[in-house]
Amino acid sequence: MLVIFALVGLPTGFAQPETLPTAPGTNIVGTNNAGSPVAEPVPDAYLPPAPPIDQNDSHDAMTLLDNKKQIKVGDQLEYMVVEDREPPEVLLVDEDGQIEIPLLGKMPADSHTAQDLAFTISEALKKEHYYQATVLISEHQAANRRGIVLVMGEVQREGVVEIPSGDILRVSDAIMRAGGFNLYADPTRVSMIRPNAQNPESSQRFDINVGQILETGRLDQDLILRANDRIFVGRRGDSSGQYTLSGAVRSPGVYPISIGQKITLSEAILISGGFTEFGDGSDVTLMRYGEDGSRTEREINVNEILEKGRQDNDVLLQPGDRIIVDEKWVTF
Repeated sequence: MLVIFALVGLPTGFAQPETLPTAPGTNIVGTNNAGSPVAEPVPDAYLPPAPPIDQNDSHDAMTLLDNKKQIKVGDQLEYMVVEDREPPEVLLVDEDGQIEIPLLGKMPADSHTAQDLAFTISEALKKEHYYQATVLISEHQAANRRGIVLVMGEVQREGVVEIPSGDILRVSDAIMRAGGFNLYADPTRVSMIRPNAQNPESSQRFDINVGQILETGRLDQDLILRANDRIFVGRRGDSSGQYTLSGAVRSPGVYPISIGQKITLSEAILISGGFTEFGDGSDVTLMRYGEDGSRTEREINVNEILEKGRQDNDVLLQPGDRIIVDEKWVTF
C-alpha cells in the first residue's frame, strides 16, 4: 500500500530557517540542500541610484585634476560626470579649440587646464541640468591621430596624410609631408575641398596660393586642415593673362590666370587673404579695359557675395582686370 504525506507546514517546535542578511544588489531566489538562502545579483537596471556625493568630496575630486598642462587643439579628453554613473566619453578638441559637451554643446577648451575646464563645465551643468555635477577630465592616452587628409595632384607622393594628435596641420604642411611639389606643380594653384559633414553631397572649395605663403610666411592664409579634407595641387601651364589686386587687402599684387582657370571677383579677394581690418568690402571697384582701350568701372558689394551668398552679383574675372579695395571711413 502506497501512503502519500503532504507537508503543509513545519510543526511547532521545529527550527525555522534563519533569515540571513544579503548584500545590496542581490535577490533571494530559494535555498540549497543545507537550508541556506541562495541569492542572485539584481540586474543593473534595478539598482537604486548611488548615494549623493558629498559637496566637499565633489569639490576635492575636481581639485585633484591637472592644473598645469594646457589643453590644445587635437587633444582627446576623457570626460565623465560621476553622478551619471556612466563610463567616460572621449571628446576631441577641434580646430577651433572647442569640445562638444553633452547637454551643453560647444565650449572652448584650448589653453584651459583640465581642472579649470572641469569646474567651468560643472557650474554650467548645475544651472539647468544637475543639482550637483562632479566633472572629471583627463588626457586620453590611446589616441595618436585625429584623422586623415588626402593629397593629390602634382606632389611627389599622392595619398593619405595623417593629422597627428596634439598638432595643427596646415595645407603647406600636408604638401610637405607628401614629399613637396613635383617639377610640374604650380604652387599658386592649390585647392582644398572640405566635405560638409551634415550634407555629404555638398562641400566647400578654397583656392590657396601656397607659393606665396611659402615666400611670405603668411600663416593666416595657410588654412588649418580638418579630418577628411582633400588637397589638389594643379599642374603648371601657360597663363592666359593676369589681374591686379590693390588697396585694402592682405596680399595685394599681380595674380596669374592659368589657361582654363575660371576665377570670380570674390575668389580673388579670398586668394589674397581677404580684406584688411579697414577694407571696405561693400564697395569694391572692378576696372575692365576693352580691346579698343576703353575703360569701364563697376562698383560691387563683395560683402553681400561672401556673407549672404549673393552669387548672382559675383563677376568672372578676365585678363587685364584691375580690382581696387578702398578703406572705410573711420570717425572718432
